[in-house]
Amino acid sequence: MNEKGFIEPKTQSEFELQRIFAEVLGINVSQVSVTESFFRLGGDSIKAIQLSNRIEQQLHQTITIKQIFATKSIRNMAMLCGHKIVDKLISEQGTLTGEVQLSSIQKWFFDEVKSSRFIQAFKIKLPSNVDYKRLKVALTELVNYHDVLRMRFDGQKQMYSRKLSQ
Repeated sequence: MNEKGFIEPKTQSEFELQRIFAEVLGINVSQVSVTESFFRLGGDSIKAIQLSNRIEQQLHQTITIKQIFATKSIRNMAMLCGHKIVDKLISEQGTLTGEVQLSSIQKWFFDEVKSSRFIQAFKIKLPSNVDYKRLKVALTELVNYHDVLRMRFDGQKQMYSRKLSQ
């Protein structure tokens, strides 16, 4: 430890995590003490996702978002390196179909507003030279990739609709 309370990494895992913390946070490695909280250094939930992904890509280690929030510091995260993670999420592998339960906020909305519909609209000013054909293809791919964008509510149940065709 130096006079400012800065604690340097001792292990290879700590050195590597220090480098990744600095990358994700956009700060110099010399500002990242191994005992300082990721969140006190400027981290947030989005940066925690980025941190988890970078650790996976660069160190081939899995540290979940939940573990980042629980451990916070490099020293604590380094202790997880090398341990098998049993609660790793398995990503969705196909198109979601069928009926889906309403979330708590959706239930509240429909009960409170006494409505059977919610429409989210927006307006975008497009450049005059936009290629509408390419835009349609891009938006169709976006909707088909993100299942939640194909959700429909018919007043009683919520379901995924079929994919859009090009």
